[in-house]
Amino acid sequence: MTGILAQTPAPPDHAPTSASRAHGLSLRLTDEQTAAIQGRQQHQRIIAVAGSGKTATLMEQAHALLQDGVPPKRLLVLMYNRSARADFEQRFRSLYPGPLPDVRTFHALGFSIYRTLVRQGHLSAWQGDLLSDRELEPRVWRWLQELATTGEQAQDMQANRRKWVEPAMTFIERVKAGLDSPEQVFEQLNLNLQARPFVRLFEQLESWRRDHRRLTFADMIYDPVRLFSSRPDIAAGFADHLDHVIVDEFQDINACQHALLEAVTGERARVTIVGDPDQTIYEFRGSDPGFMLHHFPARYPDATTRTLSASFRYGPNLASCANRLIRHNRQREPVQTRSAPSTPDTQVVLHETEHEVALIGRLLRDWSAAGELEDVAILHRLWAQAGRLELQLLTEQIPFRLEHGGSVLQRQELQPLLALCQVAGGRLDGATTETRLALWTSLLTQPYPKIQRRLLTNMARALATSELPPYRALMAHLPDKLSYWQQDQLALRADVIRLAEQGTTGASQLLSSWLNQTDYLNSFDDSAFSAQQADEQKETVRGFVAFMREQDRPAAAVSDWLDSLLAERQAHNADPTAGQVCLTSLHKAKGRQWQRVIVPGLNRHFYPYHPEGHLRLPVDEESERRLLYVGITRAVQALHLITPTARSDQSLFVSELGLTAQR
Repeated sequence: MTGILAQTPAPPDHAPTSASRAHGLSLRLTDEQTAAIQGRQQHQRIIAVAGSGKTATLMEQAHALLQDGVPPKRLLVLMYNRSARADFEQRFRSLYPGPLPDVRTFHALGFSIYRTLVRQGHLSAWQGDLLSDRELEPRVWRWLQELATTGEQAQDMQANRRKWVEPAMTFIERVKAGLDSPEQVFEQLNLNLQARPFVRLFEQLESWRRDHRRLTFADMIYDPVRLFSSRPDIAAGFADHLDHVIVDEFQDINACQHALLEAVTGERARVTIVGDPDQTIYEFRGSDPGFMLHHFPARYPDATTRTLSASFRYGPNLASCANRLIRHNRQREPVQTRSAPSTPDTQVVLHETEHEVALIGRLLRDWSAAGELEDVAILHRLWAQAGRLELQLLTEQIPFRLEHGGSVLQRQELQPLLALCQVAGGRLDGATTETRLALWTSLLTQPYPKIQRRLLTNMARALATSELPPYRALMAHLPDKLSYWQQDQLALRADVIRLAEQGTTGASQLLSSWLNQTDYLNSFDDSAFSAQQADEQKETVRGFVAFMREQDRPAAAVSDWLDSLLAERQAHNADPTAGQVCLTSLHKAKGRQWQRVIVPGLNRHFYPYHPEGHLRLPVDEESERRLLYVGITRAVQALHLITPTARSDQSLFVSELGLTAQR
């Protein structure tokens, strides 16, 4: 729990102020917090830095408004998600007797309006439960295949469901975050042209929804807002029913949520928004710092801007570091974070090294020996950066948890490399037909050799049941009608498979042969939907090959060895008392804190993020700086930043942090 409610007991400098006592406030608040509560009858824009106790301020303001006589149903508190709403309600009940204000999420508010619109006959009643991703994804997969622009694309969609469905679902979510057309969103996201079917997919989804009267989670807001946009007369019926509206995490709202808020506030409600434009990091979901920086002041020119600048999370050292970084952004308010006088200082260390993973391993071993692993997080810019570290932690038997789902060893781009190791270890002998089919499919299609998918599928099925050794089986099942170039592509793969069969080749040599013979890394530029996805795949492959090079193991022993590491990890995770390092992303770290935080990869490629290759997208330097700002302000006791030794390879943000490096 962050903020002043986490301070038990409250330090002397955080005792109730004279203002808070004079106004009968229940919590021990700072002068800034007290001023915000005293201004509750005005429109307010409150800029709250990380760990500044904004939730306590919101609760005290809501309580004061109820004490002023505002009816609970005329006081709306909007929280960003359900967990934040539940936390607010639980803490409010524990502190204050009497009724609660009307605490909702944006989606709950939208759903309530949706039901009213159905009763009024403006929207059709939905049928069944909300349309879940689990129910929607198979339909999306089928529609994509129907909308494919070529037969080859349809076959690729059929063979690689996850590759296509996940970005398609993300595209749908992004369109429903605003009022722009799917065509406009496609252009805004700079997607690869092969993703063009996503536009028609969205249109087909909406047509199907209308015909079947189904509703997704996003449609709770999207459908009412679309109606209000075309029928202002209907929207007017939902305005001016509230006296006060308090909105938390305002910097994270998207255009649809902003439009919904505008509809319900009208001219009557006094509006308080709380957030931090410097922590706007969900632009990919439609968030925009401009809503807090420009739209709100323009909508309410008489609004008072206040700040909660004192953080109870981190000490002066980290506060100074964070200020030096974020002051380089122009799209912000000139707010500086400071450490509350009672807050212990935070250690901030900048490490220069060419051996990042080894350095992290050493830090974690030291903390493990001291029994201090239970509150450690490693925050990555891209998920693929965690792959190399995950493998190292497995090797060193350091317990950890991944917050993005499966292990790096489950990543699709590693499957042909793992398949080669299985061939080297003789794993095809005795394997099920299903296992053999998956292995041959990955070897034949990754990278895609520009051969009809139907031919490759038939080959994989035949090879899965063949009793010949892998190399001989492949050569025996080559299709007759192939061009010389296509024959050469399969022959190059066969050469690497024959090398694997020998069983004496080192793993790194075998995997490097595959990369070179198939031009595997460059193939991601053609198959990925975005430059970031291509980079993620390349980084995962490079990290795995580098790991195998360091381990210097024969390819024949790799599969058994990896299985044993995974088994050991499962045994560690079965112990609920064991501390685990948290491996997560900067985006998932928002709203959280850890005693010790490590931010690796502070190089020119990842900070600010520069996608590789011809799919390169424009870099929003300010957005990237905000992302790093959020990451470093998660630390309580210690922050460790890791950058390359060569200054030419370091992130431009390193110099902005103003730190002296350790080597």
